[in-house]
Amino acid sequence: MDSSSIFCHTCGAANQLHVSLCHTCGQPLQIPGATERLLINQFLKQRYCILACVGAGGMGAVYKAEDTQLGNRKVAVKEMSQSH
Repeated sequence: MDSSSIFCHTCGAANQLHVSLCHTCGQPLQIPGATERLLINQFLKQRYCILACVGAGGMGAVYKAEDTQLGNRKVAVKEMSQSH
């Protein structure tokens, strides 16, 4: 596909920009420039390990994470949208 494609973060399939769900696996697609840019198992500040995205909206996204400096305690991490 050309530059008007968006790739699924779950399965890697190329999709057209106007669709909201991946045609291969059915997972929601992430709009370029929006939130939900953090990846599963990504570390923030060499401390917080991202486990899952639990929700997203117009103002940002919220992730379930582990604080590896506090015995893998479960925490929430908020990613703020750069457009607001």
